[in-house]
Amino acid sequence: MSALETAPGVVGVVVRAYVVVDDVMQLLGCKKSLAYKTIKKINAQEEKAGRYAFPGAKANKYSFADSFGIPVEFVDAVIRKRDGEDGRGAKDCGTEDHEEKGLTSDRRG
Repeated sequence: MSALETAPGVVGVVVRAYVVVDDVMQLLGCKKSLAYKTIKKINAQEEKAGRYAFPGAKANKYSFADSFGIPVEFVDAVIRKRDGEDGRGAKDCGTEDHEEKGLTSDRRG
């Protein structure tokens, strides 16, 4: 943890405000096709309600959690685990395998 994260007045590390297909798959225990359909449905509900719908294969994590009765804290825990504790890397997403095979670019900093 950096000094900034533990400084007085800092609430905590920011966790992204959306879920992606892999998050949905893990949280619901479903296959990729159903995860995409779920995200599409959440975004359609957001647009119908006049709220912002995330582009691409992303959905608002609060709407997702509310739709399935999952506590947001649990969704955040899955996101943190997938993104890595510092939010900069994807430690548990299998990127190490891709790096070994040369399938990722080295643009992370």
